[in-house]
Amino acid sequence: MKKIVYFIAGVLFAFGITAFAATTVFTDQNTFEDWYEDAVINLSNKGIITGYSDGSFQANNNVNRAELAVMLERFAKTIETGIDEDKVELCKTNLNSQLKSGEIEDWYEKGEIFAGFDEEKYSDDEILGILDEYGLKQHIDDEVDSDKIFYGIVYISVPEGDEFKWMCILSQDERVINTDLNFEHGYGANPEENKQ
Repeated sequence: MKKIVYFIAGVLFAFGITAFAATTVFTDQNTFEDWYEDAVINLSNKGIITGYSDGSFQANNNVNRAELAVMLERFAKTIETGIDEDKVELCKTNLNSQLKSGEIEDWYEKGEIFAGFDEEKYSDDEILGILDEYGLKQHIDDEVDSDKIFYGIVYISVPEGDEFKWMCILSQDERVINTDLNFEHGYGANPEENKQ
């Protein structure tokens, strides 16, 4: 099998991943050669490669079939979702800061958010299909008849405590116009404003 560094370089070239400036990630990073150092750091930042348990990368080791399968699966997930985890974390941090500062009221419904879609572009079934892609379901509330999608806005059930996480994930989807917390009398925060 090819050396791990050749595999990484090939993946980067084939899919046009942008390399970041090198930072210290692995204990043996001082032995890296310039031509692949940024590629290794980039893939590490994306969670595609993790190195060995001792913190080293060991660039001269061969890649076995099991390691290759794990790396390809991680890489495929980044292609499937198109979600930038770094942006999600930054968005969550910003929203939590707004919550602590009082910019976001703390009386929102736990385990529920809103998402807005272009009603002229997507039917109700198509909107529900998009939610299904993320493993999410429409929130049903008999008291407010929220089992219907009004003007492209849909109630979504999320795990309690993950409201900000899912707002930030969905806000990266180009099909989603906006996402909000569910308050008794309207909307709350909009992570569209927290995009970087």
